[in-house]
Amino acid sequence: MQKENEQKELARKKAEEDAALAEQNEVLETFQNDIKLFVDQNKSKYPLIDVYGEAKLVFASIDDHYNKTGKIVSVAEACDYVEKYLEGIAEKALGIEKIREKVLPKKEERKQHTPIWETPKPKVKTLSNEMTPSAPAKPKRESEEEKLRRVAATVWANR
Repeated sequence: MQKENEQKELARKKAEEDAALAEQNEVLETFQNDIKLFVDQNKSKYPLIDVYGEAKLVFASIDDHYNKTGKIVSVAEACDYVEKYLEGIAEKALGIEKIREKVLPKKEERKQHTPIWETPKPKVKTLSNEMTPSAPAKPKRESEEEKLRRVAATVWANR
């Protein structure tokens, strides 16, 4: 009877441990999904984490920091750290000639392309008084003397 009780107690403890472990795994999985969601929402800020799918590295850096210091670092801070780490790796890769040849344009191609800051800016037309529609200028009013001269010139021309 005592062996049965011991076996039941061991089974109960194992079930409790299994339940606690399952709960812990669920919490960790939820946290990792939250990290992935954060990276997806901030792709422009963390493009390397997104491209290389390194959300697990973000989680690992949070876990490592907690194990070393006992403090939890925010997801954003961990993402900043991992992004800098990945930038360093990318810069090292650009130092390798094989990678540099694939990524960077060749010297001949670079000469063909003018940098954006050197391209001439198109001339932008702005609205000015010269471009606005206006009514034709009113003719001057002729004085009586000018009218008479004009009429006299017409009469003499028609004779």
